[in-house]
Amino acid sequence: MSRGTLDGPSAPPALPLGAFTLTAVEGGVTIEGGGERRMLTLAALRGIFARYGRPLDEGVAAGGPSLVLDDGGHLGVLPYRSPVDVIANDHVVLEERDATRLAVPAPLFAAAAHALAR
Repeated sequence: MSRGTLDGPSAPPALPLGAFTLTAVEGGVTIEGGGERRMLTLAALRGIFARYGRPLDEGVAAGGPSLVLDDGGHLGVLPYRSPVDVIANDHVVLEERDATRLAVPAPLFAAAAHALAR
């Protein structure tokens, strides 16, 4: 089975994530929601994935909308339903240029991103 990629022919300019919307900008992403707009640097973004991210299995296709980051990485949302779940749960996926793919549960990512954004 071939591994999917977050790289698509036309990445949208904004990525919805629950009550937030992420937009790729120079040097990071903006997080909009609750009447606020904050900036999250690429270093802070990668810090979230370094702390909470888990590698995706090779068989998990990570298709769907994604944001193209300044440095060529991709940030996307993957709905995933494990065999023990009743419904799918969203995970935010960071795919680096070297094909490293890390996933963080979306609620955890949103909380950490909001706390770190300025």
